Amino acid sequence: MSGSAKKFRAGRTAMIRLNPQDCMTVVDVVQKYGLYISGMSFSQAVILAFACMSQTFRKNGLVPERDGFEYEEMLSTFPSETRGRRAFQYQLEKNERLQGPNRVYPAADLGVKELTEAEAKTQFPLPDPFTHSNPQVRKIARELEEIEAKRKIDPLNFDQVLYDRLTTELGKLI
Repeated sequence: MSGSAKKFRAGRTAMIRLNPQDCMTVVDVVQKYGLYISGMSFSQAVILAFACMSQTFRKNGLVPERDGFEYEEMLSTFPSETRGRRAFQYQLEKNERLQGPNRVYPAADLGVKELTEAEAKTQFPLPDPFTHSNPQVRKIARELEEIEAKRKIDPLNFDQVLYDRLTTELGKLI
């Protein structure tokens, strides 16, 4: 470790190439469940989408919930250093080319309904705008709170256009 101490992170690093259809699915998942944050990289979006899909599998009983004690044993089948890595990668790529770009991967039948917007917000809550680090987010959140209070007192003078505009701005900033 030259210069600075490296941060320890649990798990393993994997370099992957996604096909175009899976790339679009990543975008759909992070947008649908409100996981997209302005300025995030595609790699970060892939991590979030994969975590979301993994949690979906666990929640629906398609894969077991693990406590972590099996980690070493389970990953021992995938050594971190592979001998003859180039030859192995060539063989994998050759198999992939033979199967073609339209290879169909197995999909799990979840048997679950699509989440409503309200359900998605409760399962994937956004950060609290009143304690957010961005002052513009805090300002818009206060304005929305004031508009909500005015709507409760005088619903006839509620400005829906302003409310929608501020909600959209807040969504873009969070």
